[in-house]
Amino acid sequence: MAASDEDSNNQRVPRVAQAEMPDSRWVYMYLNGDEHFEPLRTLVNQRHYRSLESLLEKLTERIRPSFGAIRSIYTPRHGHRVSSIEDLRTNERYVAAGYEKFRQLPHG
Repeated sequence: MAASDEDSNNQRVPRVAQAEMPDSRWVYMYLNGDEHFEPLRTLVNQRHYRSLESLLEKLTERIRPSFGAIRSIYTPRHGHRVSSIEDLRTNERYVAAGYEKFRQLPHG
């Protein structure tokens, strides 16, 4: 279903309506240590990502980092590791990383 998905009552829900769901939020993902990486705008909600692991898998597919799979998400200023989807805030920036240590970007 490209233009819509089904809700819990098997009714089609347009993607625009999904973006307006209360738990939906746009976030911007940067790549750890890559100051030239154009941030990836990502819609996050529990309808599509039931766990942080499912979000990490999708980010790996979309970003395709040279270091392999994305294993962690950090806040850009202090490098605090995000532990759940609920920790992500609307319109905030985050850094996607593999197993390597967090590296702050100049625009952090």
